This record gives sequence, structure tokens and C-alpha cells, in this order.
Amino acid sequence: RKTPPNQLNMPPMPPVQVTRGDTPGDPVKHGAYLASIMHCAHCHTPIGPQGPDATKAFAGGMEFPMPQLGTGSVFAANITSDPATGIGAWSAADIAKAISTMVRPDGKPITGPMMFYAPLWSQLTPDDAAALAAFVKQLPPIANKVPASTFKPHARPPPGGPPPGDGKAPAPPPA
Repeated sequence: RKTPPNQLNMPPMPPVQVTRGDTPGDPVKHGAYLASIMHCAHCHTPIGPQGPDATKAFAGGMEFPMPQLGTGSVFAANITSDPATGIGAWSAADIAKAISTMVRPDGKPITGPMMFYAPLWSQLTPDDAAALAAFVKQLPPIANKVPASTFKPHARPPPGGPPPGDGKAPAPPPA
């Protein structure tokens, strides 16, 4: 059975730098391990002409157009400790809660590709979320102003989906 290629049109992803082994007794090292298997650097490191810009690791800016869901783009946030352009003003508890709930400290939802991870990351133990937050909090500050999202979601379909025969949904089977 052939599967058609997906139409997500995602930008190329940088290679994952997986931390070898784990150190549960050291929250920052355990958080680095979790960040590596959760691919945080994948999206939160900008891509330049030569590939991932390692000088701006975790400083955000990668563009994510999501044409299947709407128009415009979402840009990965700067998650370094820079207080002006990153999340340096967030506490470790703010970071742990945002990762687990996909809600920023100001109450706004985290959108873009991260929302697809919500069912997984909401299952982090409190200790794992705290370790990930400890790792993120110690990231060096990198000033990198990320563009504002231009994403506008498509209108929601009416309850029950589109009406039959409009070419968007199959007509219901005859009774």
C-alpha cells in the first residue's frame, strides 16, 4: 500500500544533538538529556544558509508555515535566558508549567508545532519538568528578537463537518 507524501512543508530540521547517558541526580544534566530527546534545539535554533546556526542555539527564529492549518507562519521562540528577547524573566516553575501545559505565564497558549507535543509533554513527571526547566534556565542569554507570529487559523468547520456535496467531505452513505 502506497502512502502519499505529507503536505506539511516543514523547514529542514537541524540534526539532533543527543546527550549520551542520563544523570537523574543532577537536574541540569538530566534536563539536558531530556532536551536532547525532546528535540528542543531542533526548532529553537535558527537555520542559516549553511544549516543550523550553532552560535544561536535555543535562540529561536525558525519559521513554521502551517498551510494545512491556516495562513502565515509561527516562529520558534527564543528560550535562552535573555531577559529582553528570550524567557530570562520566567522562573523555573514558569518554564516547567509552560512545557507541561502549553500555556505561557501570561496565560497565552503556546502554538505552532509545540502544540502537537502537548499530549506527550503533559505526561512529564514534576521532577522531569523541573529538570528540563533547570536546564533551560541555565542556557546563556542570546539576544535574538524573533518575528511575531503571522499565523491565522482556518475557520473551524461547522458542527458535524462541512455539508455533503461541497467537495470537502464525502456525502453520507445512503440510508
